[in-house]
Amino acid sequence: LCNRQLRENAMTCDQFLKAGIHIQGVHYNFYGHSNSQLKSRTCFLYAAPREEISRKIESLGDFAGIKTVAKKAKRIGLLFSTAPVAKMIPPDRVEDIPDIESPDGYIFTDGCGLISPHLAQNLAEELALSSEIDDIPLSSPDPNRGYKGVVTVDPRMTSDSKILLRMRKPMKKFSGGDDHSFSAVEYSKVLYAVYIGRPLF
Repeated sequence: LCNRQLRENAMTCDQFLKAGIHIQGVHYNFYGHSNSQLKSRTCFLYAAPREEISRKIESLGDFAGIKTVAKKAKRIGLLFSTAPVAKMIPPDRVEDIPDIESPDGYIFTDGCGLISPHLAQNLAEELALSSEIDDIPLSSPDPNRGYKGVVTVDPRMTSDSKILLRMRKPMKKFSGGDDHSFSAVEYSKVLYAVYIGRPLF
């Protein structure tokens, strides 16, 4: 009985996602979901035909080369990440840099880029955080340009430097798209643990 109910629920969800839903005379179709929404079984709906929605999604990046359905859904899901702050960064102020690798092939910088102190301070101020150089947070860029990962402050990128961001190859999840914004999805936080009780030893 439990398996039957699961199958029926899955079929209902499948039909809903394919057919869409009418609300007060307006027809909504499945638009997409963030990766966190996938866990909570929620999604976005859009009042447009499926063909128009597909064109909108494809205009945000080149997903045609992604053959695996799950991987493609995950990459598209990055576009639906929420961010408290975003900045428009011209393409000529973003630079791709190689990873730092050991002779035996170990990668030390996988998915970790660099951000200038000036841009980091600006983001910190907009997030109402301390703008002191030692307190500037790490930022996770929203992949509007296809990048996803963590960036850390590089003091060598001075205020007169043209380059504001340096991204590494593993951070590039997909190509294409005309959105040149950089979104800080999250920032590093100092956590303090307090032990109360009897010592273990």
